[in-house]
This record gives sequence, structure tokens and C-alpha cells, in this order.
Amino acid sequence: MKIVMIFFLIMILAISLFGTDIALADNNELTELEIQQLKILRLSKVVEEQPSNIELIEDIENYKIGLELYKQSNYQQAIFELLKVKYSTLNLPLYIKSQYLLGDCYRRIEDWDSAIEVYNNLVVDDPILTDYSLFHLAETFRLKGENRESTDTYKQIIENFPQSLITSEVNYQIARNYRELKDTTSAVIYYKNILEDSKDNQLKAKVLLELSEIYWQEKKYIDSLNCLYEILDEGYRLERNSEPEELLVRYFYKIQEDLKDIKISYHIMVKCADILFKYRQYNIAEGLYKEIIETFPEAFDIAEVYYKRARALHYKKEYREAVNQCEEIIAKFPPGEITIKANYLGGNSLRSLGERYLAIDKYEKIIGQYPESYYARQSYLRLAESYFQLKETEKGISLWRELISKYPNSYESMTSLWNLARHYSNNNSYNEALDYYRELSERFSQSRLGDDALYWRGKILENMGSDEEAKIAYEKLVREYPLSYYTERITEQRSDISFTWPVSVSRKEDFTNLEEFLKKYDKIEGKGQLSLLKAELFEEISFYKESIVELKGALNYNSGNIFLLFKLSEVNKKNKDYNVSLNYTEIIFNYLEDNHQLEYLPLELWQSLYPIYYEDTIRERALEYEIDPLLVLAMIREESRFNSWNESVAGARGLMQIIFSTGEWIALKLNLEDFNDDMLFDPEVNIDLGCWYINYLNERFSNDLILVISGYNAGPGTTSKWLKQYDRSDLDNFVENVPYSETREHIKKVTKSYQMYKRLAQVLSEE
Repeated sequence: MKIVMIFFLIMILAISLFGTDIALADNNELTELEIQQLKILRLSKVVEEQPSNIELIEDIENYKIGLELYKQSNYQQAIFELLKVKYSTLNLPLYIKSQYLLGDCYRRIEDWDSAIEVYNNLVVDDPILTDYSLFHLAETFRLKGENRESTDTYKQIIENFPQSLITSEVNYQIARNYRELKDTTSAVIYYKNILEDSKDNQLKAKVLLELSEIYWQEKKYIDSLNCLYEILDEGYRLERNSEPEELLVRYFYKIQEDLKDIKISYHIMVKCADILFKYRQYNIAEGLYKEIIETFPEAFDIAEVYYKRARALHYKKEYREAVNQCEEIIAKFPPGEITIKANYLGGNSLRSLGERYLAIDKYEKIIGQYPESYYARQSYLRLAESYFQLKETEKGISLWRELISKYPNSYESMTSLWNLARHYSNNNSYNEALDYYRELSERFSQSRLGDDALYWRGKILENMGSDEEAKIAYEKLVREYPLSYYTERITEQRSDISFTWPVSVSRKEDFTNLEEFLKKYDKIEGKGQLSLLKAELFEEISFYKESIVELKGALNYNSGNIFLLFKLSEVNKKNKDYNVSLNYTEIIFNYLEDNHQLEYLPLELWQSLYPIYYEDTIRERALEYEIDPLLVLAMIREESRFNSWNESVAGARGLMQIIFSTGEWIALKLNLEDFNDDMLFDPEVNIDLGCWYINYLNERFSNDLILVISGYNAGPGTTSKWLKQYDRSDLDNFVENVPYSETREHIKKVTKSYQMYKRLAQVLSEE
């Protein structure tokens, strides 16, 4: 009855404010209830901006005071203010917001009964967020220890709101309740509901992880392993992605050692071996592949396991054994993809043995017999390398040219163009180099080498005295690759190149206004608009998880919408999901860069792309170790994307990607007691160790930025070797001559980020 009355009053107000057309606007995708909800939320914005009576003005003021006190964690005083906000049909969302805050204040001081009373009243009074009101009521019952009441309340959401965006989370909470009640049978039912119905892959991963634990405790060992396998096979992501990998391998060996009567399936054994190989445990992986071959000789894809064993042997540097295994594959299995791969791997192993002419025979065989194969294109590259190693330079050059002619649009053709350009550059054959840089930049524009080619074309033209032609190449680079490392290099060297952000403006007022920018994309209609308004309500009261759920719902109806992507980035930032926030911002920038729309962007968008997180810790440690905090931010951005749980295949962990051996060495220097590898996931510990290491590298390499970044990524010993091997007088040549492609690209990325952080800091400092 109350909802009907609310709707009646809202309709009267709607007609008075907007006329009769509002009843027909944007409702084609909405249910009748959703239409009512949308109108209530729309009108509340107007009412709060232009309150019409003294009582409403007082309620708004009391709500604002209560919200501020809540944010300050002054819950008792917040309760006092929020209790003053009266129920009002004129502005129902204001009342709902105050009640959500009030309920959470009671929960934080563990006054469960008062919180339950608030949520019970909301279930009756709230026609907009009833599913969320029930959710918070159920959660409070659980916190109070009344799991059965909690479960019954969660079930009301499933029964009464089957289309709710929180249904999967409700199923998950019901399963948790049943687990606490020791009713794992019922818990499994609700876990399976999530796996069948949810589109949230991260939640599915969490569910499968917990199911694995249940099955393991129930001695259903194979079911437990299969849950972990599904996470990995489907590519579901967890907060720490290596967790299911570690568990699968650990459980596998536990069964092999203590439960030998249990037969482990083929696919599980292969996945375990693959994990071991991925984390560079080549000896163990090779042994397991061998065991799989012996145990499952008739498996339908056993040929692939033979190949994986050969690959493990190669990475173990047992090249002769790898060659023999490849020959066995070629002899044992019919011609096809697997024999092509075996020939190619065999050729690589022969090269590693120094038997280059035998390797050449392998590569030529692949090119001749399987010209359409990916491995034919790769064989061209390996052939060229082999001839260069044999000092037969012209043959190598000829093969690069042949590859370009035969596969003009391939990745390998792009690589060959770059190789030819660099070869002629290093040998001072500038005209030939210019031709290949030009062809590369034209044929593979917007590729990862397109900007490199333009820069080097300009640099060579400049060295040859063709300054105007060089300027044309540089201007094209700046225009088409504004976020390139080489664009930064030009701005350092040439003052005559027009450069519009990033970043030519130097004052905050020169940037586009954020609201004006977002207005171009904020036309969200129907169900998407309803979800957006709910998300904004939750965001206002700092209920960020709920806001994110609704924003994702809105994005489902407006795929790729920049306004919603920006909102998701901002709310995830507030929720301290920094990596997720950066991911959403990068989606926006990738779109804008692809469409040449990076000029005149809001400052806030750039700050979101180059964010400042963990600021206090970074500043403290940077001051202690006398390093630039902006360099630390650039390092973290490129090392881990601000994901404190990040872990590489080499075992580097945390924000600054520190491997255990390095961390242990630094911990000894810092007298950090009881150091263990899990401590690297702690942001404060990780930043402390990383900052100390940057200081150490600064001292070792005389504050040379490029060498410090190189030393951080490849190791100081390796960098010192390169310093002796390559001429440092030309910075560009030194960077391009770094033989590790990962380090080469890392130098460029960190340097670029560092420059962007410095620019933003300069803009923000000039107020």
C-alpha cells in the first residue's frame, strides 16, 4: 500500500515539474516497477538540489552531517544525526541513504539488533533497493551469528528478485552460511548454482577454490583437483592468480606420495607439468611429462606431451636429448602440426649445440614442405640469425628480404623490416636504413614498431642534414603516437616540434573540464540509467562494492561507454581496487588513442592513467633512501599495474616485483627479521625493499636512469656487462642494442611513465 501511495505522489510531482511526457520517456526496456524506481531516483535529484520546504532542508542538512561523521568513523555521533532524518515520500532516496548509513553505523559498533530493525523497516519502506536491503539484513543476521535467519533472508532475494544483479553474491553467501552450519551438502548446491548461472568469472574462481577445499576435506580428491583444473582451464582470475596453480601441484604430489591407490587423470597430470614448466621448474616438469608418456601412451593428444617433454629438455639445456626426442616425434607420429613443431624445436636445439648447418637443414625443410605454417615464417627468422652467426651476412639479409616478399603482412615481415633497418643503421648504410624505416612505418602503422621506425627515420635524416624531412617524420610520430617513449625523446631534443598533450599545457585551467568531457558520453537510457542512478546513490554513501555491481549492470546495456568506464575506474579507486581502476582507464585511453582523440582531455583522466597510490609510504621511503618518489610510482605502474598480489613466472612478487632471493638479500641489509616470500605481497614491505634497491642501483650506476631501470629488470650484473659491450654515448643505440627484448621494452615503458608523472606533478604544483 505504501509503495502505491509513493508512486501516486511521485506522479503528481513529476507532472508538475516535467509535464506529462516523463511517463513515456525511456521506458521501453523497463518493467512497471523499474519505471517507478527510475522516476523516484530522477526526481530526487531535483528535489535535493531545490528543496521545497523547511523540513526537507533540515533532513538534507542532517543527512549531510551524518554522512560526514560516518566517513570520519564517528559512528555514535553519526547515528544521532541520521536518526533525525524523517521518512518522506517527497524525497524517498534521501531517507533510504540515511537508513543505509544508520544501519551500517549500528553494525560497526556491533549493535546488531538496532541494525536489524533499520533493515527490516527498509524492506517495507524501500521500493527501489529492496533486494539490497534484504541483503544487508541477511548479512547482519550472519554477523550476529544467526545463520539460519540469515539464510532464510537471502532466499527471499532469490525468490522475490530473480533478476537482481546481486543474485550470484546471494547464492555465495547462502553457501557460506551452510558451511558455517556444517551443512556442506546444501553449500555445494548453492555453489553449483553460481557456476551454472553467474557471469562473474572472478566469483566462479572463488567458488571453485572453496569447492576444491570441501571436496579435499571430504576425501573426494579427484573432484577437488578438477575444481582447480577448471579455474585454470577456463582462465578464471583470482586476486592472486598463482593460488590455484600452487594448490593443484601441491595436492597432486600429496596424492602421489600418500594416496598411491588413487589414479590421477591424464589432464590433471598434464596441467601440473605445464604449471611446473611455466614457473621454470624444467627438471621436474620434464620428469612428469616422461611419466605421463609412460602412463598414458594411448592418450589422444599424447604427441603434444612428447613435444612438451622435448621443449622441457631444451630449456634444461639438454639439447642433445631434446633433438633425440624431436626425432622420435617425427618418426612416431604422422606428418602434421606436431612434426612441424618438432622439426622447428629440433633446429633450435641444434643451433644451441653449435651445429648450425644441421639446424639450417631443419629450417629449410619446414619452409619447403610447410610454407603456409607459422613455423615456416619463424624458420626464416632463425635461418637469418644462423647465417649472421656464421658470418654469412648477405645470406641473412637475403632471407629477411625473401620473408618480407613472401609474407608481406605478417608479424615476421614487420620484424624483418626492423632487423634490416637496424642492421643498416649500425653499419652506417643510412639510405638503405631509411628505406626500411619508411616501409615499416607505412606498412605497419600503429604497430609496436611503428613509432620506433618513425623516430629512427627522423634521427637518421637529422644526422644526414635533412632537417626538414626529419621534422616531418618527428611530427608524424608525435601526432600518431602521443604516448610513445620516442615521443618523449623528441620533446627532450627538439623545441620546434608541435606537441599538444601529452602534455604541452602547463596549467590546470588549460585542461578540458571533466564534466563537459563526460557529457558527450553520459546519455545512458532505460535499464542502464536505472542501474547508474542506483550506483550513484551507493557511491555517495561510500557503499562502493554495491555501486560497482550496478555500474557493471549499466555497462552491460551500454557496452564500451566511456562515461561508465570512467565511473567504474573512479569507484574502484575509492574501493582501493587500484589495478582494476587502472584497467578501466586504459580501456578508455586505448579507444581514444585509436581514434586520435587524445587532445584536450581532462586532467582527471590523465591522473587516472598515471595514478598516485600508496602515496604516504612511497614518499616516506623515497625520502629515507634519497630517490625520486615519481620514479617509484613509474616503476610500480609498469612492474605490477598497482596489483599488490601480482606474481610473475620468475617468482617476482608484489607492487615492485621483487624475487625472493633479492628480497632476502635486501632484508638482511635492512635487518628485517623473519623475512619470508609472502611478505613481498605486503605493500609497505615491498615498497621499502624496492626503494632501497633503487637507491643501491643509483649508487652503482651513478644515477643513470636508463641503467637503473635496466639493472632493476635484468639485474645489475647483466647491465654492467652490457655497459662494457655497447657504446653508452648514444642513448638510443644503447637502448635498442639491449639484447633482452623484455628489458628493452621495460626501459621505454618506465622512462615514459616517469616523464608523465613529472609532467603531471609540474601541472599540479602550479596553482
